[in-house]
Amino acid sequence: MDHPSASNLNIQAAYIELLSKPRKQIQIDTSKVWAARAIASYMLYSKYRLIGWLLDAEEYRHEALEHAAETPEMLQIIQQSIDNIRSSILGNPDPHMKTHRYPSTE
Repeated sequence: MDHPSASNLNIQAAYIELLSKPRKQIQIDTSKVWAARAIASYMLYSKYRLIGWLLDAEEYRHEALEHAAETPEMLQIIQQSIDNIRSSILGNPDPHMKTHRYPSTE
């Protein structure tokens, strides 16, 4: 694996992206890439049952949700997209399990 350095990073592409897209769009685009990686990793886990694929899927899911949090709508879309595949592979979680650490303040 190559280690990042100025010589093998596409800084020019990043420069152009930063000048041509709003930050929110960059975050949304990034969340879609991480979501696709998460879904593909869950599918690979389902096929090969190697724990590494599951761990990667969970990490990629986290990254997708973090970037999608830029807007509530995108967060919901990304979470549903990933979690549909996730639950079909891992099964549905216990309905009594808390999904949030703290109670809602809404």
